[in-house]
Amino acid sequence: MALSNAGVPKANHDHDETFTVAIYEAEEGGYWAEVLELPGCASQGESLDELRANIIDAIGAVLEVYAEDGERPRPGAVSTMSVRVPLPA
Repeated sequence: MALSNAGVPKANHDHDETFTVAIYEAEEGGYWAEVLELPGCASQGESLDELRANIIDAIGAVLEVYAEDGERPRPGAVSTMSVRVPLPA
């Protein structure tokens, strides 16, 4: 499942950052997501569009806390991989 940035307004900043967002289907319906470079940064939504808006808001809130603390996150500091494992018979 891939989401594009179509329809996402550009921020009025000198530059944008890209974060790795893992998206999961919620058992009760809808979706939830976590930002891998920002531990504890997560959100949910009934649709992928709602999830996108909510996770962008969550990232913004976490980045404000980083700025208040004089810290900078490390976007892209996470690597992902796929592994194939045999399933028990």
